[in-house]
Amino acid sequence: MDKWRAVTETDMGANLGMARGGREQGGTGRDGTGSGAPMRFAIGVPRCTREAPDEAFFSIAIYGIFLIMAALILPLILIPVIRLTGCADCSEIVEEVFKALAVFFLVLKLPAGGWRWGGALAFGFLFATSENFLYLNQIFQTGDLTAFGQRFLWTAPMHIVTTLLIFISTLKSKWWIFLGLAAAIILHLAFNGWALGR
Repeated sequence: MDKWRAVTETDMGANLGMARGGREQGGTGRDGTGSGAPMRFAIGVPRCTREAPDEAFFSIAIYGIFLIMAALILPLILIPVIRLTGCADCSEIVEEVFKALAVFFLVLKLPAGGWRWGGALAFGFLFATSENFLYLNQIFQTGDLTAFGQRFLWTAPMHIVTTLLIFISTLKSKWWIFLGLAAAIILHLAFNGWALGR
């Protein structure tokens, strides 16, 4: 009598389906083909195609922490660098390029859907918050503390929208990020031009 074979690299459900199909064919043999050979079942562990919940949570936590740190630290780095290099006229371009890098290397590493949208919103808001706190010294010198609230109310939505523009451009393809970057730079330049003209 032949021994049963175990095929460990195939899906058990699929093999059970083949076994049922063999019986329905009405063959004279045990495998339904008339050969008299025994049916062969897969006795193995199905392959796991999804990331383990603990690993997925760990990945979200790591990229989320880096995203928050980048949003809070980047203004601290960029503002002094822009002033020291004399690139005040191109500060909008520098800021949006670094936002695009954050979206590409951090936001897009989060699970698709709400996590990415939330990451983009959080990055834009925290970036604006950090930047506004760095201008507190200038605001204290003017003696008008209401300027902080006014500045935040205007710049926070701008930074959120420019970050979302960059992110939304990646929904079709991540390589469309350059279009989103261009749109973000144009919007940032237009906003600063309007703000300075007030």
